[in-house]
Amino acid sequence: ADVKISDKASISPDPSNATDYTNAVDFTITSEDGKTKTKYKVTVTIAKNDKAEILSWKIGDKAANNTGTDINITLPFDTGITALKADVEISPKANINPIPSNAIDYTNAVDFTITSEDGTVRKKYKVTVLKEKFEILSWKFGNKAANITGTDIKITYPFGTDITNLSA
Repeated sequence: ADVKISDKASISPDPSNATDYTNAVDFTITSEDGKTKTKYKVTVTIAKNDKAEILSWKIGDKAANNTGTDINITLPFDTGITALKADVEISPKANINPIPSNAIDYTNAVDFTITSEDGTVRKKYKVTVLKEKFEILSWKFGNKAANITGTDIKITYPFGTDITNLSA
């Protein structure tokens, strides 16, 4: 520590030496003649964390994509999503509610609230669990593209076209 004391006084212990401040440390200032002593107590504290962030989110071996406060995670199509447990990393010393390591129903998006250690910041995150989709994205016969609406694929050829031997 860089400490300035009165001229001709001394201090003990020497504050320029590395000191463990986990607990309060007493320093004594002594006058030049040694007759006057004053004790000072130095207490060092660490401020509580004011961060309230979700740093990572995983369910099983699948990691989520975080976009701001929206978290989306895609799981295999055959995964049951009514009682999932997540492995979540949040800001140090923050709290999360509900607790994602408990079984939670993700049939609909779930809101989680992160509260910073110091209680000054509360942030809401929305977690959405999606299932992999296996879908047809496009369908063409040659250069003729079909219209896809949900699970209906429709394509129209001119009258008289032989459609008995088409291949996609």
